[in-house]
Amino acid sequence: MSKRELNKLRDLIEQLFVDSVAGKLGNQSITIGILTKQGKEALMSISGLKFKDEVKFCLHTSDLVHIYNRHYGRNESDRRRQIPLTIEDIRSIADILMHPDVITYIGENANGHNFRLALECTDGRLSMIEVCALGKSRLTPKSYLKKKKGATSTGSASDSILSLTSETAGATLSGANIPILLESK
Repeated sequence: MSKRELNKLRDLIEQLFVDSVAGKLGNQSITIGILTKQGKEALMSISGLKFKDEVKFCLHTSDLVHIYNRHYGRNESDRRRQIPLTIEDIRSIADILMHPDVITYIGENANGHNFRLALECTDGRLSMIEVCALGKSRLTPKSYLKKKKGATSTGSASDSILSLTSETAGATLSGANIPILLESK
């Protein structure tokens, strides 16, 4: 993805966030890109699941409203351990989805249709996006938070998501093992 395409994607995500919070978009899922072939192979290897040929990255308006209501600005509910998100953090969703520093497979639900990943980016703080796969043809961020370093015993943002689930973490990819995940639609 070129720098121009990445900036265009950041602008799109910001506008979708603002419009979702303002109630202008209703309840819908909007495609923002597709999972790369290398990204699909990496996610299949850590989850053991099979994906359809084309996997779309989507943002759902209700998830963006959730991020606003629980983690954005003054709405951040856990200020002792988490850092309130800013509009620049919302724009950085594109960067984290495109190339996270760590991917942790969290698990799948009982019917096997949805699974969850924690995508982390360490930029002096720990940013983490919980991504759900819906029907193995769509990936969508469900939650996004920034943690203060040392806020958990291991210092990992995914610990927060893992502590909220009954599932056990699976495999993790980090560093050079992570390919670019997101490309333009």
